[in-house]
Amino acid sequence: MTDFKEVTPPALPKTLPSVGQFQSGPPIAPIARLMIYSPDDWESFIEEWVSSALIKSYKSVARFTGSGDKGIDVAGFVDADELKGVWDNFQCKHYAQPLSPTVAWPEIGKVLWFSFEGHYTAPRTYYFVAPRGVGTKLNLLLAHAANLKAETKKVWAKNIAE
Repeated sequence: MTDFKEVTPPALPKTLPSVGQFQSGPPIAPIARLMIYSPDDWESFIEEWVSSALIKSYKSVARFTGSGDKGIDVAGFVDADELKGVWDNFQCKHYAQPLSPTVAWPEIGKVLWFSFEGHYTAPRTYYFVAPRGVGTKLNLLLAHAANLKAETKKVWAKNIAE
């Protein structure tokens, strides 16, 4: 039993823990806290962020939740015409991995379809807001509009129209 070695005790902290740390454990870094939000909490967080941090950009902000959201999670309205005017769409996705095209197609399809049908004007800008970002393949599509358009047409019947 000579394979054992002496265990050194951990270094003592330089400061005493606060009462809050005793009650709730060690602090969680802000970026790590974002990763543990539920999808609903993530939408609420993005709504609050758009409403407060981007307050000078929008006349008003609205959150659309549930199965009938028509591809809109949070909308920032530039003018009083809201969905019939100039607006930006914040599509909130809180998944365990970066977003892929298979996740994006239905959301892109909803906005294309409902704007085509006249339910609302097409958004000025469409943002995917995801704590883990987008994967390489989706990032390349989003960076090249012509490729995104061609790929959307290619996968429409299989991945979007349903």
